[in-house]
Amino acid sequence: MFSKNAGIKYIKKPDVKPSNGFTPSTSLRGFTIIELILVIMIIGILAAISIVSYGNWQKSLIQAQLESNLNSAATAMEGYRNFNNGYPSLIPTTFTSSQYVTLSGGGSSDSKEYCIDAVSSQDPTAHYYIDQDIIKSAQAGTCASRPKKWKQISSGANDACAMTFDNKAYCWGYNGYGRLGNNSIINSSIPIQVDITGILSGKTFKYIKAGYQQTCAVASDDNAYCWGYNNFGQLGNNSTTQSLTPIAVDTSGVLSGKTVGLISLGNNHTCVIASDGKAYCWGLNSTAQLGNNSTTQSLIPVAVNMSGVLNGKTVKSISTGAFNTCVIASDDKAYCWGNGLGTVTLQSGVPVAVDTSGVLSGKTIKTISNGSTHTCASTYDKKAYCWGSNSYGQLGNGLTTSSSVPVSVDMAGLLNGKSIESISAGWNNTCVTTSDGKAYCWGENDFGQLGNNSTTQSLTPIAVDMSGVLNGKTVESISTGGFTTCATTSDNKAYCWGLNSQGQIGNNYLTNSQVPALVSEP
Repeated sequence: MFSKNAGIKYIKKPDVKPSNGFTPSTSLRGFTIIELILVIMIIGILAAISIVSYGNWQKSLIQAQLESNLNSAATAMEGYRNFNNGYPSLIPTTFTSSQYVTLSGGGSSDSKEYCIDAVSSQDPTAHYYIDQDIIKSAQAGTCASRPKKWKQISSGANDACAMTFDNKAYCWGYNGYGRLGNNSIINSSIPIQVDITGILSGKTFKYIKAGYQQTCAVASDDNAYCWGYNNFGQLGNNSTTQSLTPIAVDTSGVLSGKTVGLISLGNNHTCVIASDGKAYCWGLNSTAQLGNNSTTQSLIPVAVNMSGVLNGKTVKSISTGAFNTCVIASDDKAYCWGNGLGTVTLQSGVPVAVDTSGVLSGKTIKTISNGSTHTCASTYDKKAYCWGSNSYGQLGNGLTTSSSVPVSVDMAGLLNGKSIESISAGWNNTCVTTSDGKAYCWGENDFGQLGNNSTTQSLTPIAVDMSGVLNGKTVESISTGGFTTCATTSDNKAYCWGLNSQGQIGNNYLTNSQVPALVSEP
């Protein structure tokens, strides 16, 4: 018998150490469950990071594409801007958007601005827009959601109204008789939108004017609409019933077949310029302010007498005061009726020419504005002239003596070397804008309506304070009301100062301000 291993010699294999210095384990094992889970989690996290990174990268590409399209569309809009700085209503066909990108929008109804929206079918949640103020810098959002910008403002007796670039109207301040037009009589210290659910449904606004106790506007259909106090028929709808919302001015009579261009509001009467280049008025007529050679009030529009000094002329601009009305005619001269005519005549039921034998000799009128009992005008040689009551120095000639004929506004002081761009006559004060983008006021200042951080009246022009919220901005337009003054500026915002007891400054406070304050965004 022999054993199974007999005769077999065993030789021991020498240990071999790997050249990398690693000594392999004498045994191998698999992953534990915990380790496997950790590995899977790490792989998942890395995959998620990759997906997020790709998603962000894709969004960045979409954003860049939208911005590029908007920038190019803005360039096209600027290229088609006309000599009157008007923009086309649609995006020019010279520009075609990229694949997946849809652009919409264009110029406003008055062509003064444009806004274009962009959206991508690859990511419908990505919205960008651009307008005339943010060229080459498209913004996230939509035209509808962008901050409101004011393009026209009007200060009334104890309220103010303004229009935004999207052609909507807002009012604030005292709401007696429904003059804010929002179907209520509750005051508001911030802008609230004028009601457009009734007769204005589907329409937008082109021009708005705040008056003594009523408000009127011209809508996109070129017709006039009014609301507020109506005891003298100043709303023009053949009644004496007040209205808390806009109602249409009667067009069955002298305005039949005509459209309305401009509108102006006096204390208790209203006037317009129609498409035939003539003037029409309605409301109180106690001092012949309707210009139809009578003193009988009218609940509907009546034609201003054009058979005399206005024969053969058309009307370019119109302004109503407390007891008179004035126009600039096609010959660039001024004509008035009612009281405060700018002549030695005290009252006239038909238009008369403003005296040009004195300081207005050889001059042509650029703008005209009626206050409570005084009237002012600017001329094409960039000077200012006023006439009428002067008890508070509202004529700006350094005196308190009233004048029945035009006198020169003092240009020797702060206005020396400056050019007058526009003028606005208020209750007992006057303000102008100048070519250097600043504003100057004079007259009554009991509530700080001159805007110079004081309540001291001034018989000559003084500068509106530009050191605060107006710092770095230029004044584009100005409107003087009862005891509050408002302006629009180069940043398309609105600022008011003066009396604020009814919230007429629009800054959500009821405290008077002797310097400009920012009107709240609606």
